[in-house]
Amino acid sequence: MQKTVNDIMHKFYSFKNIWKIIKNILLNFPGIVVTSAFTILLGKIKYITSAYRIWHRKYFRNYSIRFGGYIVWKKWFKNFKSGVFLEKLNEAKLELSKKIKV
Repeated sequence: MQKTVNDIMHKFYSFKNIWKIIKNILLNFPGIVVTSAFTILLGKIKYITSAYRIWHRKYFRNYSIRFGGYIVWKKWFKNFKSGVFLEKLNEAKLELSKKIKV
């Protein structure tokens, strides 16, 4: 069960998200800036802030949270493997099986 949880977390919080953040900054953000520059000429600042909010919410925020989760997951998994939790879990499983047999 621990392996399944680890696999799910690894797929969701992966290092690939950093490349998605970079892609969004290099490709999607300039697209918003260029269209926003056109709206500056028209004098509609309100559209610039709403375009930034959409970009931040849709393209940037989720991937940055996932990448931050990857860093946390990586440290947690390192401590999980080096800790004594698996040994205690196996001991508890043996004790529980002994109690059930009795």
